[in-house]
Amino acid sequence: VVVVVVGMGRSQTETSFGGSTTTSGVSLVLSLILAVMTFGLMQVFVDELSTSEVGKVLGGFCGSLVFIFTLTAINNFECTVFNTNDYHAGMFPEGLLAIIAGVSAASTIHGVSATSSALFSLVHFYFLKEISERSYAK
Repeated sequence: VVVVVVGMGRSQTETSFGGSTTTSGVSLVLSLILAVMTFGLMQVFVDELSTSEVGKVLGGFCGSLVFIFTLTAINNFECTVFNTNDYHAGMFPEGLLAIIAGVSAASTIHGVSATSSALFSLVHFYFLKEISERSYAK
């Protein structure tokens, strides 16, 4: 359900799911905070993640979380700036920028983490696109 709220001379788009309403601006800030926190935790545990095979793959998965949060931030930024909820993130340029951010974050752990982050991110992107198409089909 999309609701437009007019306040202080400009309108903001709000999205309501399950009773909670979040504006694109609030979601933008939250997703940026989560991306920075995920990257920060990756750096705190860089020694543990880079010493084992499972840790390297886990570092890649954390990089794909950075991808998801960055993609969410980019899309919410565009929705806030263009003042619409009809804008949908695509593979180019939003997806590519987010994948670069996630892979760059994972590459600080290990090269294997960067590769697995790219793979995890592509899988996440596919499923996010499928869920989005089903949820917002007109």
